[in-house]
This record gives sequence, structure tokens and C-alpha cells, in this order.
Amino acid sequence: MPRLWIALCCALLVAPPLRATAGGPISLDVRDLDIYDAARLLSTQASVNVVVDSSVPHHPVTLRLQHVTFDQALATLAQANDLQTVRVGNVIYLGTSDAMNRRYPSGSAGTRTQAFAVRNGDAADVAKSLGDALPKGTVVTPDRRTSSVIVTGSAIAVGRARDLVTALDGASGIAATVVPMRYVKASDALKAIQATLQIAPPASAYASDQQNAIVLTGSNDFVALANSLIARVDRPGQQVRYEVRVTDLNPTESSNIGFLFGGVDETGTQHAGSGSTVTTFLRNSLQINATINALVTQGRAKILARPTISSLNNVAASLLVGEQYPIVYFDARTGTQQVQFVNVGVNLNVTPTIGTDGEITTDLETDYSQVAGTIAEFPIIATRKATSTLRVRDGETIVIAGLFSDVDSETLTKVPFLGDIPFLGEVFRNRQKQRSKDEVVFLITPHLVPDDGPGKAALLSRGG
Repeated sequence: MPRLWIALCCALLVAPPLRATAGGPISLDVRDLDIYDAARLLSTQASVNVVVDSSVPHHPVTLRLQHVTFDQALATLAQANDLQTVRVGNVIYLGTSDAMNRRYPSGSAGTRTQAFAVRNGDAADVAKSLGDALPKGTVVTPDRRTSSVIVTGSAIAVGRARDLVTALDGASGIAATVVPMRYVKASDALKAIQATLQIAPPASAYASDQQNAIVLTGSNDFVALANSLIARVDRPGQQVRYEVRVTDLNPTESSNIGFLFGGVDETGTQHAGSGSTVTTFLRNSLQINATINALVTQGRAKILARPTISSLNNVAASLLVGEQYPIVYFDARTGTQQVQFVNVGVNLNVTPTIGTDGEITTDLETDYSQVAGTIAEFPIIATRKATSTLRVRDGETIVIAGLFSDVDSETLTKVPFLGDIPFLGEVFRNRQKQRSKDEVVFLITPHLVPDDGPGKAALLSRGG
């Protein structure tokens, strides 16, 4: 025991004075020093709180470090003894991997530090690739003297780094790279590569959707070819912008909607709401807009909504111009009141598909609803809805008409008391019957949004 304390004191005397910060350089030269004392020595010199977990067995260590950071020194100590560090607040815990994983699972708070040996590649190159692929906030430091990379981050980041180092540190003659995706999902891009290239060992491709990147390993030719295919796939998808007009027409105008707009019926998949007949036709948008503007000016039509919505190719989009109406009800299962919201107003769901010839096939779902009254404090929602699938050219207008509303109402007014007298009371009552009819028309004009670059190229055969 006295020899142990003498060695510790000598180490403290030999070690040069250091700044009290974990970022300052550390030089340490000890021989056969107990690992607990070595960790305590590092903690004292860098003024950092280090706790050695009871899972670490006592055994002597020998260290010779010159002008390294505290993180490098601690990671080297951990790597040499098959240990792992976890940072919780301003305290660093050093213990076995099993103990650290058990006490600080991947979902818990805490920062871990682990060193990974690089046997075939260059530590700096591997560290650069890791920095591009790991979550933000993860610190990756190369250590060429020990041919390793030191990763400090969450348990998920450290675990991902372990897999990436294995993939990046290929055998001699094997190239490796991490390709970040900008526009498409990494797993989708990987499927496109696998459908075009036959990937066999030693080549491999790994997708990380969390970081949206693909790790490629293999020959230089394979990596270059896969990179070129990824560049073709990772392009901004073409977009479609829909200009929408929702118009309320009076019965006179709506009775001859096709003649009014000069439309030509088109065949589509259509489903109308109860009591409605949907008429869908296409026409040049300039003529239709001019007609609508004239009707609005004359007071024969009213614009209910005029939204614009954009969507990527083959991606559904929706909008609501209106409000969410709350409905409060009692749930007998939970014994509490629940609130359910119902969309009231103009609803539109679109899914565009852009053809190679520039034509746009659109799956449409149009919905116009309003509160027609209440029953026992619950709203009566009057809805007019239509679904349709149509193919148009850029700038053509889709007209969805026939969404009628026909409401009969009766208003009773009477003289108080006298109006309630049987038979004689009819003299003091007045009944007025009204019938209101209108038609909601959706006018939808799709436009192709110009791409920033050349169109998204299709994957060609290998070598293409």
C-alpha cells in the first residue's frame, strides 16, 4: 500500500501544472497505478468530476499521455480497459458497458463517451464521415496516435457510431463514404439503389433514416456508381400548385352550369353527396375566371373561398378554410365529458401524379359544410361532398358542380295568448314558407411548379 501512494505522489509531482479545465492539455506518465487512482488523478488535474463505478475491478494500469485533451485521456483509459463513460450533468461516470447500459438506458438522459479503434482506415477520415452522419451535438474527435475515434453523445448516437465505424473501417482497398440525403428519405433512396445495383460482399449499403444518410462501402467503382445513382434520386421532387375557387351560384345560373362555362364533360370517378348530382368538366382557366368575375360583379355569384395549396408529386395534401366546431358529449366509459371537433367550411384533399408528358392526374376530394341548425344543443352539419379522379394539362381548370342545397323552412308568428286559442287562434297566426336553393361549385386549376434544376432522372441500368 505505501508503494501505491508513493507512485501516486510521484505522478502528481512529475505531471506538469495544468489549467483547471477539461479543454486544456494533459500530460500523464504513470506505471502500475490502480485504475481508480488513475481516474482520480485525471479528475484532479482537469478539475472535472469523475466517479468510478463499483463494477470496475481494481487492477493496475500504465499510461503515458503527452498534451492530450481530458476527453481523449479519459476515452483512452476507458478503451484500454474495455470501459464506458456516461456524462450526467457535470459528473462523468466510468464503468463497464453492462453496468452503464443497465443504469443509463438508451432513452435516458446522459452523455456517453466511447473510443472506437480504426484498424484499416484513417481515423481523421472516419471521424469526418461520422460527424456528417451522427445527430447534432455529438462530438467526434480523431486520435491518430492511438488510431481511434472518440465519440461523445447520447447512447443512441454512440450505438450508431459503433455500427458506422464497422462499416467505414473496411479492409484495405475498400472505400467507404457517408452520403447525406437532401430531398428524399434515405431508406427510399436505398431501395432505388438496391433495385438497380446488385450489392454483394464486400460491398454494402446502409441507410440511416434518423440522420437521413446512406453509408456506402465497397470498391471505388461501386462507391462511385452508387454515388451517381444517389445524385439522380436525391433531387427536389416536382410540385403542383392548385389554385382553388369555391363559388356559390344562385339557382338561375346553376341550372345551366355547363352552358355557362362552355364546358365539356369528362369521365371521372365521382361520388356525390345525398341529393346531389356532380358534373365535372374541363376548360381553359382564363375563360372560367372571366365568367366568375362577371357573375360576382353582377351579384349573381359569391366567392366562398379562394385558397392555394401545393403538393409534391404523389404526396397527399389537404386544407381547411373554415373552423373546427367543438361538440361536447358525455362518455359513459370514462365518466367524463369529451370534446370532439368537426371541420366546418371548405375542405379539400388532393393527391397529384405527374405524368412523363406533363399531364397531371389528380385524386380530388371536395367538401363544403356548414352548421344548418341544432338539435339538443348538438349542431346539424349540412355537408356537400364529391370525390373525383381526373387528368388535366397544366393550366386547365377542373369544374366540380352539382353540389346543391335545397332547404324548405316555415316561420310561424302569432299574437301572444290569442294565437293559442283553438280554431279561433288561426286568425291571429301567420305562417310564411320559404325555399332557398343554391349550388356550390369548385373550380380547381393545377399548375406545375418549375424545378430548380433538371427534372428528376429515372434510374438507369448499371453503368448507365
